[in-house]
Amino acid sequence: MEYEIGSKAFIIESNRILREVTIVRKNSDFYIVRFDNNGSIQLRKSRIFPTREAAEQYLSKNNRDSRIHICNLI
Repeated sequence: MEYEIGSKAFIIESNRILREVTIVRKNSDFYIVRFDNNGSIQLRKSRIFPTREAAEQYLSKNNRDSRIHICNLI
């Protein structure tokens, strides 16, 4: 998915925290996003989600997979 400059999106921090960001700039496969506190970071587009629901779905899918993986190791 391509994001428009100035549009809102969501990222996942520390594999557990959802955070709303604003798209500032696109550079190849990377986007620079700005936080509400004016900090910014550069991320691949695969780390950016268009809605909170999409980010929550990705997070819950990954958490479920990791629990299954741990249970199979024991």
